[in-house]
Amino acid sequence: MSLTVTVQKGHDFSTGNVTRAALNAGATPTVAVTGSVTATEIAAGSVTEAKLGADSVTQTVLKDDASAGSATAAVTTNHIVGNAVTLAKIDDEAIVSDNLITKKNSDSNTNIIDGLTELTDVAVDDWMMVHDTSVSADDTVQLKKAKVSSVQKVGTTEYVVSSESDSNGPTVAGTATARTVAIDMDGSPFQTLGTDPPDGGTTRDYTFSLSNQSTTSVKLITVKIDGPSSDTAELSFPGWHWPERETGAPGSIATGKVAILSITSFGGAATDVIAAYAVT
Repeated sequence: MSLTVTVQKGHDFSTGNVTRAALNAGATPTVAVTGSVTATEIAAGSVTEAKLGADSVTQTVLKDDASAGSATAAVTTNHIVGNAVTLAKIDDEAIVSDNLITKKNSDSNTNIIDGLTELTDVAVDDWMMVHDTSVSADDTVQLKKAKVSSVQKVGTTEYVVSSESDSNGPTVAGTATARTVAIDMDGSPFQTLGTDPPDGGTTRDYTFSLSNQSTTSVKLITVKIDGPSSDTAELSFPGWHWPERETGAPGSIATGKVAILSITSFGGAATDVIAAYAVT
């Protein structure tokens, strides 16, 4: 609807004396404005930033999207010009992790990464997003980009090493006289195994097995085996291939010896495994 302006006289001179007070009242009429101004009555571009006072547009004034009951959204991409939203215009903590990292997408993805298209082949000149942990000062950029080739540096390489006490290391079970060693092919790339039973057993028989082999990818695990502090530890392996050993799988490791066991799995069966063993 449009606006209605009603002007009411300040004094009625139809009766009474004409005094200064009456003249002053008559010169001050009352103006009443009723109604409202709709979008069709406001010309495009008529409300500019210069005409809006500070904090004149609040969050409650902006319409929500149509799903919340409004006909249209108040602010759409057509209303935001290039460079309209700059870093200087975003208040501290205006964009929180719940709005960007964990709940960015409307299709129930858990974070912004899940909503991206997956690359099945990464080129050396592809870009990656990196969080620069060396940056800690306020108002400095922490998210940066890096090429895949720059991440693959030639130099000192560090690997995670896990033992029987770690979740990514070999799993040892059984009794003091007969033990099983399960090596997870999805565990740490380098693992260690001791052959001294923690329960004080004197006979040490270890039977090896693998878990999480793959029929679509090659997996490689290296295990450092420490010989027992006394006697000899007996070793038993599945039907793996041992191309560098004429006698096949090693049968034992003696006191004070250290061995390296390399396991390469090309499939899901024991016959898909190529193993190498070297001992001091």
